[in-house]
Amino acid sequence: MSIEEEISIPVISDYYKRTPILLVRVSTTKQSESLQQQEEYLVRKVKELGFKPKPEIVSKQESGEKEERATVKAVLRILIENPRKKFIVIVRDVPRFSRDSKNALIAIEDELWTRDVPLYIADNGLLLVNDTATSDQYMVYQILLALASLGKRNETKASKQGQQKSRKRGVFSGAVKDLYSELYSPSKGTIHRRVYETIPAIANGTLSNADLTRALGMGSTTTVRQMRTFLVDFEAQYGKAKLMEYLDVIDAIVEAERRPRVGTRVSRRKPKPSTNRADALHRVTVAYLRDPMNWPRPDIEGNPLAAINNQGKRTGTIDDAIANFNDYLPKRR
Repeated sequence: MSIEEEISIPVISDYYKRTPILLVRVSTTKQSESLQQQEEYLVRKVKELGFKPKPEIVSKQESGEKEERATVKAVLRILIENPRKKFIVIVRDVPRFSRDSKNALIAIEDELWTRDVPLYIADNGLLLVNDTATSDQYMVYQILLALASLGKRNETKASKQGQQKSRKRGVFSGAVKDLYSELYSPSKGTIHRRVYETIPAIANGTLSNADLTRALGMGSTTTVRQMRTFLVDFEAQYGKAKLMEYLDVIDAIVEAERRPRVGTRVSRRKPKPSTNRADALHRVTVAYLRDPMNWPRPDIEGNPLAAINNQGKRTGTIDDAIANFNDYLPKRR
């Protein structure tokens, strides 16, 4: 009897009667279109291989260690809810399962194999089963996983370096701060200024938080309370003069957002689409709103470094960003 006859090596055809769980995942919203492509590829693949049961599909757009764990939990939910069924998890390639070595090995050894669930990597034909006869395939998988993890670290490092360079120019990523421009009153001012002016009344009890919320037209007392706390802390830390300056800047931003053809990307009541002018406005104001002690006020001084195409002409002010928005926007590929 040959060694091959003595050792029965598991092959994918041994699992054709099991229900495939197709794991489809991308890291960013820009890649969301490939979710469908991955799904179509895997559905076609399991048919070609000869699987009979209709597959379960887990589709996720996510990035990061916690999110990868959430994907695994979605798979585990299917296993737990169907204790009598036999499954096999199938992914297109190693990074679709995980790009974190520790998470990936825990997921296979402690969560899939303990439930008698193999993992199949379609592109490489790797069948990972809790069987010593497949140790060579598991070793290949670990090598591919190490390469995927290295690629992830390099991408993260490059991303951080890019962010650091941007921050040196006063350009920060993140969501646009909602200044509630739709609730602006020409006679009473912005929401932030109105909240600040009521702080004494709230403190002495002549005005309740609920009454203030209704008067402002806000939908949440929590939001108003958080805004008031922020303003009180700001004044305590930086002084009243700096707070007045900050409120002046907010006034200027809101007035700019309300101009025709500008609009705002964030509005609690009436969401509006992003515009080039709104994007440019955000670019020249975000640094000051986040760190007003270390960046020039955008309504008067401006930060020329925020411009993409400066050539000594751009000032980085609100008015300049709106008037010359193309010089503040990265070229779209």
